[in-house]
Amino acid sequence: MLSNLDLNDFFNFAGTKKKPKVIEIKEEDYIKLKEKSEKYDELLTEYKNLERKLEAFENDQEKLKEKTELSEKYFNALVRLQAEFDNYQKISERENQKFKKFALKNILIELLKLHDDLQRAINSAQGKKDFKSIHQGLQMILNNLKKLLENEGVKPIEAEGEIFDPSKHHVCMVESIKDNVEIPEDTVLEEIEKGYYYKDAVLRPSMVKIAKFVSN
Repeated sequence: MLSNLDLNDFFNFAGTKKKPKVIEIKEEDYIKLKEKSEKYDELLTEYKNLERKLEAFENDQEKLKEKTELSEKYFNALVRLQAEFDNYQKISERENQKFKKFALKNILIELLKLHDDLQRAINSAQGKKDFKSIHQGLQMILNNLKKLLENEGVKPIEAEGEIFDPSKHHVCMVESIKDNVEIPEDTVLEEIEKGYYYKDAVLRPSMVKIAKFVSN
């Protein structure tokens, strides 16, 4: 048997003549109490570790919440931007269509003027033998037409005397020449039909006759 003092009685005994009260416990109960006491420190340590993990988890949850809110913010901004871009495309397409119609209308008006000039020239030429004035009238109409085309970005392709270029020339005739002639092979000898650029692109290739060497 082991004995132990009740703490209250012990401290009261220190200032009085009262005999301390003795508490008796079995040895096996004492061992169990001791084991529980030792486990208490382990449990306390585990509890503190768990508290730290819980705190870290709560911090991670807060960060995740912030990231989620930020992602939603960016997503909503992207949705709004996409909607604005779609609206811009629709407005731009409508404006382009208006511009094309307006540009085509102006070209047609100018062509009608040329048509009227040509009709007047034909009417004026009936019964007349003054071919010079007729020629001058037709030349004036042609010059006006060239000016109209140039204003719209249509320009002629240079072909005669150039080296054949398949990107802007189309061969429709070949002339055989002796290889001692002082011109390069594949030189464009004649422009059968004039080609044109529209701005920087080929609108219509030139129809050409080119030189090919033959042996003597």
